[in-house]
Amino acid sequence: MNMYLELLTTNEPLFNAFATAYPIVFLLAILSLGFSAILRSKRVFFIQAILFLAMFVFDKMMIDLLYLPLAIVQIVFTVFLIYRTIKAVHYDYFLIMEKTNQIERQITKDKADGTRSSFF
Repeated sequence: MNMYLELLTTNEPLFNAFATAYPIVFLLAILSLGFSAILRSKRVFFIQAILFLAMFVFDKMMIDLLYLPLAIVQIVFTVFLIYRTIKAVHYDYFLIMEKTNQIERQITKDKADGTRSSFF
């Protein structure tokens, strides 16, 4: 319980030490949160938030053994989210091309309108 109290009562900004010690991983975590919001997937957003908080807590607790595997998972997860975002952009582009009758219907055939609640 003391660790949680210590995390919340420091004088420096909460993520300052983590962001200066591991700037690339911190940037990738923030980008992944953004990409998961763009893809409109609540499940992926919560997984990313839990992964980010776990890395932050393990850094504060000085558990270096678990930090490296979590950093690798973060990098792989970010690359996967970038791939899914690019795939969603291509889907949207082809959907617009179909709806403006510039290409033959593939997504919107059989009276489908092409909308998705999540691109993940």
